[in-house]
Amino acid sequence: GLKEETRLLEQYLKSHAGEKVLVSAYSGLEASRDHLKEIEDKIKLLQKDDQKSKNREKELQAQLEKETQDLKALRSIAEHLKNQQEKVTEELKGVLQGETEQSLVTQLEALKEKRHYRQLVQSLEEHRRGLKDGAPCPLCGATHHPYAEGNIPAVDEIQIQINAVQKTLNEAIRLKNQLQELATKVTLQKEAITGAETNLRLVQERLDGVIEQRREALNLMDEKKEKLALDSNAFYESVSGFGLALPMSPTEVINELLTKKTLWVKNEEAFNEKQKDLERVASKIREIKSSFKSTRIQHEIICKSL
Repeated sequence: GLKEETRLLEQYLKSHAGEKVLVSAYSGLEASRDHLKEIEDKIKLLQKDDQKSKNREKELQAQLEKETQDLKALRSIAEHLKNQQEKVTEELKGVLQGETEQSLVTQLEALKEKRHYRQLVQSLEEHRRGLKDGAPCPLCGATHHPYAEGNIPAVDEIQIQINAVQKTLNEAIRLKNQLQELATKVTLQKEAITGAETNLRLVQERLDGVIEQRREALNLMDEKKEKLALDSNAFYESVSGFGLALPMSPTEVINELLTKKTLWVKNEEAFNEKQKDLERVASKIREIKSSFKSTRIQHEIICKSL
């Protein structure tokens, strides 16, 4: 009955005496669990951020490689343009043969003037036929008549010279224009290279920044992991005396300890109630004994008086 129930409760409390400390220590252990969870959450957040940074680093690496290739291509084009400039410059020197565009223009004008003059001379054929060596010319009075002796250069010969000079001049102008176009392209290419170098530098700076942020974040993560390991060891050491079936997560530990604490408090309260019940029964027995004793004495007194 009541005594057996009380005995069993007392036996439980004695065999689980170490769990009595849970009543006062549970809140501190729960706070330790929350602290561990806070560190774990921070590590997870750092890992999540690091994955984003890792992806960003990968993107910037790819962009850096592309910018590098683009810059390489631009420099290759610039080198090709430079080679073209040198080639056209040599071609122009070969065409001019020491002349200049202006000197060719002057030669061309002189030849055209010469052609005009000779065309005019040829138009005076009838007058030349009447000229006699030593006799004065009726037009100019000269006594020497070289053209009358068959020494008149043909206009076609002058035209051939004009064509040759004109061809040289046209080729020189074409090459000069080509050089100007190349110079414009070279200028634009230099600007493109400068822009590409700027982009490459900016991408490299961003990449360096991400790498540095990752390094700092990984260092912080390592610190958090080290602290988590130390605090976890301290936590599990603090609960090692409660008969837990480890391994368990901190939350599982706290839940198990809560069950143990609740059971302890429940059994302690039940034991105390049983103790009170036993005290009440004992008190009642004492009252009954006292009443019985009083009745017996009264009975003896009555018997003696008869």
